[in-house]
Amino acid sequence: MDKIDRRQTRDIIAAMLRQNIFSGKLADGEELGQEELAEKLRLSRMPVREAFQLLETEGFFRRLPNRHMQVVGPREKTIRETFSLLAAVETEIALLALRNGVDLSPLENAGESQFHHTLSRISGNYYIERIHAGLLNGYPRYVWESLPGRDDAAALQRNMLDALKSADEAAAVRAIGKYYRSLAEALISPVKETSVGQSGAN
Repeated sequence: MDKIDRRQTRDIIAAMLRQNIFSGKLADGEELGQEELAEKLRLSRMPVREAFQLLETEGFFRRLPNRHMQVVGPREKTIRETFSLLAAVETEIALLALRNGVDLSPLENAGESQFHHTLSRISGNYYIERIHAGLLNGYPRYVWESLPGRDDAAALQRNMLDALKSADEAAAVRAIGKYYRSLAEALISPVKETSVGQSGAN
């Protein structure tokens, strides 16, 4: 059996915590401590601390003065605002790529997550690439990893690629906006179901 390294452990813990946040097992505003969670999971504090730091950068945790983390639960308004911003940023990146006449072939066979990271990489601006990569963590990453195989995902990605290949800026703006609205709806649906389930339990 292959040995699990610390980064793998960190990622496993982070994935578990994300899932617990979106399922409602970890409520908005709930506090978590590194020591308590490490003890509960029977792990050292280091991968737990790294998982906490990762979720903080993704926007799922807020650091408190007592060194605990506070859960920042998903809300419909926050999700819509976040994906609207992402659509605006990615639209500018796409237009930058078109106006710079970059080679779009790396996008041809890219997976869903890879498509968006590759788009900013080929735009030729490393600073923008890093900012964009940070925005893609959090909500988009959760959708890609936890809600794969969405019915419209492949068609929406193809629409974006076709618009870019045709150098049709207006079509690219529409395609990117439609894609991120779809991503938002895919995430909002289970969040609403969780909220309804919690209300019923109360």
